[in-house]
Amino acid sequence: MKTLLAIILTVSSIMSFAGDDKLEIVRIKDSSAQSAFAQAQEMTKEINGDRGGRTKFPYLRVCNPTAGDMDDFSFRRKAYTSSSFVTLNHVNGMYTALVKVRCED
Repeated sequence: MKTLLAIILTVSSIMSFAGDDKLEIVRIKDSSAQSAFAQAQEMTKEINGDRGGRTKFPYLRVCNPTAGDMDDFSFRRKAYTSSSFVTLNHVNGMYTALVKVRCED
């Protein structure tokens, strides 16, 4: 019983120090799957290439730094993405690439 209690307390303390992760999904629509996927790959490369963490991307809403964050010179946002995939909407014939972006302040 003491071991179980110790494990629960350890996990809860680790979770309390964990960052405030956010998830944002960006949708790219195009008439061809190759073009939608190429745009998604370019977006992924751009987000992962931002090492400073202070860049505002026009296609992000949740993971962009706020004006207050930009005034704080010690602020560094960690945004990264590792997945993108393309789906076909059979009703309108458009392809949609989804890019999942995770960010943490």
